[in-house]
Amino acid sequence: MIPAPSWQDVVRDTVQLRVASGYFEAATAAGLLTDEVSLASADQWPADVSAALEHLGRLDAYSPTTLRGLFTHLTRAQTNGLINSVKGATLELHVVDRINHGDTLDLPGTPDHAVLAHDLNQPGWDVETFQQGHHVGYLQMKESAHPGLLAEHLERYPQYPDVATSHEAVAAARARGMDVSHFHAVTNDAAVTHHVQGALGHLTAAHAAHEAIPEFALAAILVAGVLRLRAGQQPQEAGRWVAEQAATAGVANLAGLAVQVATGTVILRPVAAIGTRFAVARARTGWVALKHLGALRQQLGGVRKAARERGYTSWVPADLAGSN
Repeated sequence: MIPAPSWQDVVRDTVQLRVASGYFEAATAAGLLTDEVSLASADQWPADVSAALEHLGRLDAYSPTTLRGLFTHLTRAQTNGLINSVKGATLELHVVDRINHGDTLDLPGTPDHAVLAHDLNQPGWDVETFQQGHHVGYLQMKESAHPGLLAEHLERYPQYPDVATSHEAVAAARARGMDVSHFHAVTNDAAVTHHVQGALGHLTAAHAAHEAIPEFALAAILVAGVLRLRAGQQPQEAGRWVAEQAATAGVANLAGLAVQVATGTVILRPVAAIGTRFAVARARTGWVALKHLGALRQQLGGVRKAARERGYTSWVPADLAGSN
């Protein structure tokens, strides 16, 4: 005959199970938080990159704060093309902003005001400059490190010789023996490329899938499920726990996505996701408690009914029963 465990053993085992369950819950919550923070970090684009995309008329197509842009993914060649376009638009906005804030950039006519060309496909120039309201010149933008683009521009549009470009392009042009008197170095191309690529480099199929699937959370849930099995939990019970946790993580992630798109505020995504996760977990716990209480009530009702059928009466004294 197997001896019954002592009360101390029962208490110890119960405490260990509760502690382990707490660890599993914390691990799955940490996995979800890792998903949401990493996605929010990738989706929080710099203001100048968003402004450049808006200037190009492509913000809605690619921005992670729009439903259309959230799951957009590009090939490497498409991404590189978009990065180059955004680099150019960023330079245009950067130059206009600097001139309008008092920096003449050593340009001819010492301009104090600049405006972008109304047409994105304006031939030969991108920015018109003014001095006290009078036109003083046109500027072409070339955000690149390659002097060949500068030479090509001068060959096609000799009437617009002034070009705003990068320090690398001007240095390379000078090394080639080109006349650089009309080239104005205003950016560092390597830094601009890194800056823009840091945002648009996430427009991949893998990132789009991660937006919908909380990968770190699911990995943590699966590991916790395996540990539960190794601890002796029945496969059916462990599988049910994994399914419940995966569904909770999925709902929480979708809630974070919905808040991000609805508000256009990426930073709210982790808060909404974690809040939803705990709300769903609490609702599930309350539902389970109600089910157990209902089952217990039915059992007690059955016991009372059986007792009455057998003629048993309440043990409460009549005078006390009457006082109630």
